[in-house]
Amino acid sequence: MNKKKDIKPVIVTTGHLMKIFGVGRTTITNWRKKGMEEASTARGKWNFLDVIKFWAENVYYPEGNESIITYRERWEKARAEKIELDLSERKFELYPADVVDQYLEEIIHVAKTQFQLVPDQAIGLMVGMVPEAQRAVLQNLVNEILTAISDRATLEQTKKRIKDLA
Repeated sequence: MNKKKDIKPVIVTTGHLMKIFGVGRTTITNWRKKGMEEASTARGKWNFLDVIKFWAENVYYPEGNESIITYRERWEKARAEKIELDLSERKFELYPADVVDQYLEEIIHVAKTQFQLVPDQAIGLMVGMVPEAQRAVLQNLVNEILTAISDRATLEQTKKRIKDLA
């Protein structure tokens, strides 16, 4: 008696495979491309025993193989990050890229404008100084401008702060 002939094939749909293995349609399609095609009996219909054989030989890695664990960990991490992003978006903690770009352009413009004050202000402050003292004056000007930028000071406020250095 041939045992293989005695076993009736169990036919399942792609949807059943997705539920059984906990995967999506794309995964089933990828498995088909990697050799599970032989288990297909018709479009969207599969011989479950042949699928199990394919899965055991090609997808499930017996003990000691870290790749399935690593894959699962990466998937869980990505899923958690996506949930965090979705939550941040709902809390309005994220800003659209164009708003961020506009904000950065404004900061750069303010920084550039304030740093353009250095040559005019430095000339008056450094007359007759030795190079070390000139360097110290320039360093103080730069520090004051950076502080003004971080405090979001206006151009007039920055000019006043620099004049107060003298």
